[in-house]
Amino acid sequence: MPDSCVLGLIRKHRLTGVVVDSNLLLVYFIGLLDPGALQTFKRTQAFDAKDFEALAMFLAEFAKVVTTPAVLTEVSGLANQLHTWRKEQFFAEFKDRVGQLDEQHRPARQVCGHEHFSKCGFSDATIMSVAEAGLLVLTDDLPFCGFLGHRKVDYVNFNHIRDGWR
Repeated sequence: MPDSCVLGLIRKHRLTGVVVDSNLLLVYFIGLLDPGALQTFKRTQAFDAKDFEALAMFLAEFAKVVTTPAVLTEVSGLANQLHTWRKEQFFAEFKDRVGQLDEQHRPARQVCGHEHFSKCGFSDATIMSVAEAGLLVLTDDLPFCGFLGHRKVDYVNFNHIRDGWR
């Protein structure tokens, strides 16, 4: 069972939505294809089928799963490293599922002007820009959690919910 802090954040953001970082969105898309493949791909080796199940259960709690063009580009770039046959499957799934996400855009000029842009990069600064409008962020990146906390953006570190949602 997830802790009360995580449950409170879910209740708070259930309708507004959750922004998922690139790494976890990659895990989600690969897990939709074949959860067993997570441990065979170098970019997702730290995750297993139970992690995918926990991630899917967590995301199911929200009315919207939010993403950005920068996150989708990063996920696509990472997926390009899959083996050819798996890559074709991945992009077919990606194409089908991307329409279910709530894609939000921030101009590059605005993202590059973000306080933490030079520390965390374009994709994470885009996530922060979007999340500052009142969304929850799901990440497994500890330094990024620090930036989010500094900006008073609600976040959940996936590593803290792994066991609770299994």
